[in-house]
Amino acid sequence: MVRGGTTVNTIASEAEMLVDMRSVDVQALADLERRALGIVERTASEGNGKVALDLVGDRSAGSIPVTHPVVETCKAVHRVLGLRTFTEASSTDVNAALGAGLPGVCLGITEGGNEHRLEEYIETRPIPTGVKNVLLATVALAGNV
Repeated sequence: MVRGGTTVNTIASEAEMLVDMRSVDVQALADLERRALGIVERTASEGNGKVALDLVGDRSAGSIPVTHPVVETCKAVHRVLGLRTFTEASSTDVNAALGAGLPGVCLGITEGGNEHRLEEYIETRPIPTGVKNVLLATVALAGNV
């Protein structure tokens, strides 16, 4: 998000920008942050401006191989319940575990769409099976991790 100025055609006396950077690759995220900060600082100095940087959040980066025993166990539970398994990266609370080097997955209890929009919705019919998914995976993993 970028804000500032008083009109489209006026040099802003003040402006602010909120940037969210994410990656599953720790090094790629560090490189992106370094490059972005360099651009901001260089641009400010070229225009005799000042920059104040505030860290708003720090979501960990990390990933888990699809062949990891935790993932394989969850996939087996999905097969028993007749569920599809999605193994793409996503922004969830499991990022903290992955960033700390701990195995983790995010198990959903339903499906939906239009995430992070005013039109976001969830399907309520699959929730009972989704709860079974979480419970069975938890029991299956309790003795294996």
